[in-house]
Amino acid sequence: MTIAVVARVIEGHKIPAIEQVLAAGAAAMNILNAAHALRFGAKWVTGANCYDADFRAGFGLEPGDRLLGFIHIGTGGAAVGTARPDPGDFVTEWQ
Repeated sequence: MTIAVVARVIEGHKIPAIEQVLAAGAAAMNILNAAHALRFGAKWVTGANCYDADFRAGFGLEPGDRLLGFIHIGTGGAAVGTARPDPGDFVTEWQ
């Protein structure tokens, strides 16, 4: 599955434009976290298409909308269904 991540920025809104974009980015990261927690493989990619006006128009985006990228979700190959690693194997407490 592919999810297009878009921030529809409303200029002049009480929430600054940068915060609107950051909120969409945070939502995308939560989608990635949820996919990984459900043991799917997932990645977030960008590229030239995110900045191409014709490509964005094909998605029905307005000129002020920001196409932040695409999240691809699928099976994770051999890693799917395997036990999660023990965090104690790679996490230490810093004091």
